[in-house]
Amino acid sequence: MHRMNEKGPLDLLLLQTFTEVARAGSVTRAAERLGRSQPAVSHRLRALERDLGVRLFEKVGRRLQLSEYGRRLERECLDLMARSRHLRERVLGLRADREGRVTIGSLPTITSHLLVPALKDLLERHPRVALSFRFGYVPSLCERLRSGELDVLLIIGALEDPGLEVVHVGATSLVAATAPALAPEDGAAISPEELRARRYLAFGGEPDPTFDRIERYAEAERLANSCTPRVPHIETLRELAAAGAGYTLIPEYTARRDRERGRLVLLRPEGLEDRLPISMVGRVGQVCGPALEVVRAAFAEPGFLDV
Repeated sequence: MHRMNEKGPLDLLLLQTFTEVARAGSVTRAAERLGRSQPAVSHRLRALERDLGVRLFEKVGRRLQLSEYGRRLERECLDLMARSRHLRERVLGLRADREGRVTIGSLPTITSHLLVPALKDLLERHPRVALSFRFGYVPSLCERLRSGELDVLLIIGALEDPGLEVVHVGATSLVAATAPALAPEDGAAISPEELRARRYLAFGGEPDPTFDRIERYAEAERLANSCTPRVPHIETLRELAAAGAGYTLIPEYTARRDRERGRLVLLRPEGLEDRLPISMVGRVGQVCGPALEVVRAAFAEPGFLDV
């Protein structure tokens, strides 16, 4: 026997073969139990003995008998095989228990306005699913998703990226939000001319597909000027509009509660009638564990999002 390999881990397949031979007392019977040929089983035994540098069996009559080294290895292997079976059960148990952590990337407004009403039901149905949230703008969220820092995104707006899988799970409109005292008396629509006659409160944050669309409309209709306030926070824009400082263009879902409370009037700007998709985004080829499967299925369920 040559010197044992002291660095590498032992091959579990070789250990399993050894355990079966020790239990059967015969290479032939062990081969039958393993569904392998006798030469293949003998080859595995020799490979294990070479790796350890010791003899594990000796021939006593027609039966193989464990050496002292073999008896010690058998005791260790029985425990190892039991732990291996337990490990399999633990891993496969994730599927049945729907257990795991999912990190969701989104805008704060999407989480607070669209997800909060549904999260309570999701968490009650799947108490072993742990959710974490990371907020940011769409470009940075996509980068963090590609790097594996995030598991799934929920965003507003269209997205084309060959490395990302996009599923549309809803839609929202863009509206002009203003205080009731500043709203026109007739109808729910408002023309660009009427908008130009009022103070425009613009979003001034990082690039984002939703506000890129709004900015293009504002530029085309000449809504902004050198005195236009620019605020990088939707909640602040909404509060300014409710206070009567002017009007702002924002996604409708962010202002519904204020409309219901009578703090804001939501108007449809002419030329900005297109609906924006609400998208669930994952990586192409992403391996979804049980917890992520639960979350993705919930997001795609009709009526789950409060839109």
